Amino acid sequence: MRHTASKLTITSAFLSMLAFSGGAAAQATWDFGAACNPANCLSAGNPAGINVNVRAFGTTSTTASYTETTSMNQGLSGIGAQFSGETSSGGHHAFDNDSSVGGRVNEVLLMTFNGQVNLNQVKLGWRQNDADMLVYRWDQATAPNLSSTAGTNALKNGWTLVSAMDVDTNGVNQNTMNFTGGRFSSWWLISTFFDGATTNTPFSGVTGLDTSSKDYFKILSFSGAICPSPSSPSGPSVASCGGGGGGGSVPEPGSLALAAAGLLGAFGIRRRVTKKAA
Repeated sequence: MRHTASKLTITSAFLSMLAFSGGAAAQATWDFGAACNPANCLSAGNPAGINVNVRAFGTTSTTASYTETTSMNQGLSGIGAQFSGETSSGGHHAFDNDSSVGGRVNEVLLMTFNGQVNLNQVKLGWRQNDADMLVYRWDQATAPNLSSTAGTNALKNGWTLVSAMDVDTNGVNQNTMNFTGGRFSSWWLISTFFDGATTNTPFSGVTGLDTSSKDYFKILSFSGAICPSPSSPSGPSVASCGGGGGGGSVPEPGSLALAAAGLLGAFGIRRRVTKKAA
């Protein structure tokens, strides 16, 4: 009877580990070409019901505070932003770093999820010129406040640069950018390129990233893996995929499978020892 109970316990643990390894984090896409509400976007096919709020900010220098615009330009080509002093033509209704109109050297899209997401893809619906794009992940427990952020220099504090891409590499149109987010977080940032953005980062050697040719792009959609136990982005929290606003890494399915196999192996050894002792 003792052997049967032990076998049932270990078998249950094995099945639980396999179940977790097979569905640790589901993939979801938030599509702004489908009239998704910027204040509360919940795209179809989102298995965990995670929604996102997006807001646009811009700054005029490396030290000036970021200001928010409520003028989100949205259409079939995705979402952009039009700041004070900018026009609806010439690419200024998109995210751009052309300071000659409106004076902003950097414009960003701040994403706030009501759970933890590991972002891994961004699709552009429209672009002009040599669009260079940056993706940042927030790694602090409390929410970021861009309104009190002093220019692009401050993006190096609390934010982790996870991707820096030249959208038009060697004349090849790359409107779909895939990357590795690395960790889960409730806050992500998509940014136009700015001087010094990749200095002393893993992306310092990426070619084609510059401000000599201005960036203009609209964001069609973004995708990512969802933490299986969503947590509130309003403050410190703990979820099964990690903890806090910065989240953590999900164990690889292969690692979990190996652990489960080891568990069954340990049971087999124990069973043989028990039989010999009897």
